[in-house]
Amino acid sequence: PAFASTATTLARLVGRRGHVTSPEVDEKYGQVKVRDLGGTSIIVFAIVDAGKPHIPRDTEVILVEYDAARKVFVVVPSDL
Repeated sequence: PAFASTATTLARLVGRRGHVTSPEVDEKYGQVKVRDLGGTSIIVFAIVDAGKPHIPRDTEVILVEYDAARKVFVVVPSDL
């Protein structure tokens, strides 16, 4: 049988914009709501680079890198 999927690989989300849904994103933990290429809204785990300021809830961010080993995205505020 034919198989079709609208699922997006996590690496393909790099470059997408989303909004922080956890209280904040810091160097250890955070959650971001983002829409995949098909328009489906999903929640992904996120962190900031070491030494960068924490990002508060509801801030728009950009997913700039995906760490496959840790299964987490590195994010930056979209206003940078």
